[in-house]
Amino acid sequence: MSHWTNIKTQIKDLTALAAAIAELGGTITRGQVERRGIVVEATINFPSCYPVYVSKQADGTYQLSGDSDIFRQRLPGGRVMGQNYAAIAQLYAVHLATQQARRLGHNVARVAGKNGAINLVLTGRM
Repeated sequence: MSHWTNIKTQIKDLTALAAAIAELGGTITRGQVERRGIVVEATINFPSCYPVYVSKQADGTYQLSGDSDIFRQRLPGGRVMGQNYAAIAQLYAVHLATQQARRLGHNVARVAGKNGAINLVLTGRM
């Protein structure tokens, strides 16, 4: 028997989340549906994986929910979603910071750091 799992996040921007998911090989579909009494704002899909549902919380952040088996499934590239949720959070932060810097007129470049870190280099407007 499977179980329903919820992950509380600090995610507030679905555009940045969609960019992070796309970079990991998935897609995100926006549109409200109801799942298990929860109003879902978007659905994350990876090939050969169960969907992950994104719902808005009272504090403005989004929660990820789905069958507990989603966190044991392999994502494209061999990552296991549950063990690599940090990759989603990291890429979300990278895309959010990049969007905000570009809105302010900066050029943004990524530089690989140690141990999988991603450094952003901003140039342009001062």
